[in-house]
Amino acid sequence: MRIYIALLLSTLFSSHFIVAQQVIEINPGVKLTFPSPPSLLDTLGQRVYDYSDANGYYACILKMNAVSVDKLANLDRPKFYKTIFESMQDPSHQCRLVNQSSGSISDVPFADFYSTCKPDPDFPDVRFKRLILLGSDLYIIDYWTYQSNASKSHENKDLFFNSLKLENISVAPFIPSAINSSNSQKIDWSSYTWVFGIIGALVIILFFLRKKPKK
Repeated sequence: MRIYIALLLSTLFSSHFIVAQQVIEINPGVKLTFPSPPSLLDTLGQRVYDYSDANGYYACILKMNAVSVDKLANLDRPKFYKTIFESMQDPSHQCRLVNQSSGSISDVPFADFYSTCKPDPDFPDVRFKRLILLGSDLYIIDYWTYQSNASKSHENKDLFFNSLKLENISVAPFIPSAINSSNSQKIDWSSYTWVFGIIGALVIILFFLRKKPKK
């Protein structure tokens, strides 16, 4: 009898967890699962989804047409990702890059960044970021939390980041041999003035995050 009760409770808790999640179609064929429905800031060429709870802060910024199609073949993606990451850092937060790693989804490479920042009651100080370029669109996925939740931070980050699903989308496979040497290739920042728009959106998000009461 106890076994049946345990199984019933397990099923109920599992069902509640599944219902509580919210799958968002960020772009046609690109889906990301948030713990609950996120808020949306939709501007010309850019969409920002964000949600926060007791476990942390979850966000996805979609920048459409971040890289022109004619530059994709010779784009040094690792260098591109690192430069975008560095450009989004707020010096006042005094963040330190702890680890940088890479991986791929459906042969599309991404870069992960793990940072710790100075303690601040208004902003999470443990921060994870994933950058992935799908075609010409850039996805910036964030999970931030506090040191008090550090023991679960990697698990929560993995659940959120790994919920990214690519379904029926056509993206040219990434071919490393097509990339020029990072020493000889320079990024033309005149083509990436949109980065300042992303930074502006991040500032707005941080402002509202600061105003949200902690649970």
